[in-house]
Amino acid sequence: MNKEIIMYKKIVFLVLILTIIMSTISCAQNHSNITLTNSYDNSPRELHKLFFWRVRSKVSVVYILGSIHVGNKNMFPLSEMIEVAFDASDNLAVEIDPEKVNEKKIKKYLEYPENDSLQNHISPDTYARLINTFARFGVSQSKISKMKPAAAVTSLVMINLDALGYDPEFGIDKYYLDDARNKKNILELETPEQQLLLMDSLGEEYIEYSLQDISRWNKEIKILINAWKTGDTEMVENFFERAAGYPGGKGFLNKFIYRRNQTMTEKIEKYLKSEGRYFVVVGAAHLVGKNGIINKLKETGKYQVVQMSDFN
Repeated sequence: MNKEIIMYKKIVFLVLILTIIMSTISCAQNHSNITLTNSYDNSPRELHKLFFWRVRSKVSVVYILGSIHVGNKNMFPLSEMIEVAFDASDNLAVEIDPEKVNEKKIKKYLEYPENDSLQNHISPDTYARLINTFARFGVSQSKISKMKPAAAVTSLVMINLDALGYDPEFGIDKYYLDDARNKKNILELETPEQQLLLMDSLGEEYIEYSLQDISRWNKEIKILINAWKTGDTEMVENFFERAAGYPGGKGFLNKFIYRRNQTMTEKIEKYLKSEGRYFVVVGAAHLVGKNGIINKLKETGKYQVVQMSDFN
């Protein structure tokens, strides 16, 4: 697998979490090979919400699981209720399946052509700050000079997340994609081209977000993962309320979250009109708030929508 494919997959799995964190401040390991942490102890078991919903229509059942696109071994095993629902489903739907991407199309979205470079597209100050930040991690200017903003930021964040112990290999969508290979129909809520075009539209402001306060990333990721573990939709929604207060924040969220919510909701409604069981894994941020997928489904009045709970 070439380097462009690997980089693309990392970008795909990180786009959501980068959107949340920055606004508020791959493929070698299979599901079966992940060493799971034994979460059993003698403590009293308490019922708590999951970031997981069951949506029923007259002819279909759709399970919707909010995903964190990076993680670690401590996030596993997942709730038995979630695993049983996955096993009972005929189809897995994800934002996109990176295995279906056309390799020839990737490079133009990640790198500038031979006669161009990143330095020509951002201010000297931003470029200098970016180069200096990479230098702290031992990465030379020559390694990033041809990268477009999305690729440059993803490379920087991957270095930081790795240092903090987080890896896209332990992302929830990656976990289920690996398990579904050759076992279930894999469906896409979006197309690779749609996400590549979004990434290609990222400019200097995206780099500026990434350089604001790297020291806070660990704290922010921990808060997000804890909210996911406890089904705390309000906490995740609070990330967005904070993001909207930043310059350009509302437009950023509208472009990268809310518009996509509408198109993904429409796709899920098609599943609800088809017979069968569908297990949908989508970034947690797409599910919360009045503009989230869950609320959009509730507002139709057509479906029974229930947030599931389980014992810890």
